[in-house]
Amino acid sequence: MITTATTGQRIQAATPQGPMGLKRSCPGCGNSCRERCRRWYVIPEFEVLRCRDCGATFIDQVIDDNFGFSIEYEIKTDPTIAIKSANDFKRIKSKLREVGSGKIPHLRLLDVGCGTGAFLEEAQREGWSVAGLELSPKVADYARRQRSLEVETCSIESPTNFAPASFDIVTMFGVIEHLGNPRGAARECARLLRPGGFLVLQTVCPSARTFKK
Repeated sequence: MITTATTGQRIQAATPQGPMGLKRSCPGCGNSCRERCRRWYVIPEFEVLRCRDCGATFIDQVIDDNFGFSIEYEIKTDPTIAIKSANDFKRIKSKLREVGSGKIPHLRLLDVGCGTGAFLEEAQREGWSVAGLELSPKVADYARRQRSLEVETCSIESPTNFAPASFDIVTMFGVIEHLGNPRGAARECARLLRPGGFLVLQTVCPSARTFKK
């Protein structure tokens, strides 16, 4: 098992494939041919591909969620993540000012793949109501115990326990490229967002895009 530098997620090293094969099929269209994918981004731990058939961007690794995330890694990198979280939150507030009247109300936010909760804590300090989703039971428990955050241990790829139209903003930082069922995730985000809500995606192709519902 290895741990990614960007998220701390442990991924299962697959048997090397031939030039025509992928370790993981495209989650968008099921393409399993390496030659029909473009290398989009590379770090030492994994390769990110863009499917030439459907345009989906995904990690060419099979993720084994049974092993979860490394709590030691998450705690060690927490100071760095806290700085990034502060910057991400500033960008979100700036975008909200652009599309609104300039004044930002206290909103309800869901962070998918929230880790130890640094980003949620940043929003909570400004009076926002926050909740998180985290696949790793140990990391989710840390966020609940150490930061008193509302964090559920489940996936955004299927219906969650949250009620429809529960959130003004749903954020996913470094998550979407890991998902095996991004369509399911998009459907659940649409269910959870209130009319006029925002879905904020940040992926390894280093830019963040915001989509209004």
